[in-house]
Amino acid sequence: MGMTQDEFRKDGFLKYFCGFSQEEISAMVLGVSVLQSMNLWHHYVEYCVAKMNEDMDTFTNEILEDLDDDSAVVH
Repeated sequence: MGMTQDEFRKDGFLKYFCGFSQEEISAMVLGVSVLQSMNLWHHYVEYCVAKMNEDMDTFTNEILEDLDDDSAVVH
């Protein structure tokens, strides 16, 4: 389940990661390595995906509520 260098560039990750300093990249690599060595990486990714989905649901519900408020009849 890897990614080629071409895919990395094409998907915009190279540009994104170029915005970080060497120290920040090193900290990310170290953090991922530690989580992998503790067999926690998969669980961490699952948690992050669940949290993003939860946040997206909240955001969607807020948008829908705003739309409902905007469509109310004003007399």
